[in-house]
Amino acid sequence: MQIVKVLQTGQNYEIQVHDNAVENFPLWIDYGLRDHDGSHTARIGFNEHFVYGKVRQRVVVWVDEVVYAEFFGADDAEATGDVLSELTTQKGLEEVICRYPDDIIPGRFRMFNVVGLPTRVKGKYVHQAWAVVVNLSDHKTLINYATLHIK
Repeated sequence: MQIVKVLQTGQNYEIQVHDNAVENFPLWIDYGLRDHDGSHTARIGFNEHFVYGKVRQRVVVWVDEVVYAEFFGADDAEATGDVLSELTTQKGLEEVICRYPDDIIPGRFRMFNVVGLPTRVKGKYVHQAWAVVVNLSDHKTLINYATLHIK
């Protein structure tokens, strides 16, 4: 998909999640997209979330109101702006984590900056997974990564 234009920006986007809880995204931005199927909308929302032992920056990417990618801050995110998303692959009917360093990185992800998650995140229960690294300011890459998950 190609980004056509910025549609709008906003504050305090709220969505209902499990158990009727509400999750707030203090900042968000919508982009108009186009592909062979027509026009689409991508929303990138920013908030913070407790992951791997601490509160980290969180980025969620929706395409046509469906979540297709989630990212969380690297340990050095305050200095670098880097966020990560664990790679998964389809095995049978399940989505499973691509294990670092044992699994081969799926071909569709090789265009991205891929690292072993434990090289960028330390903490309790950190997965031995491959992860894509993207800078918070690189909205094009955030969206491109999300669109690879559309089936």
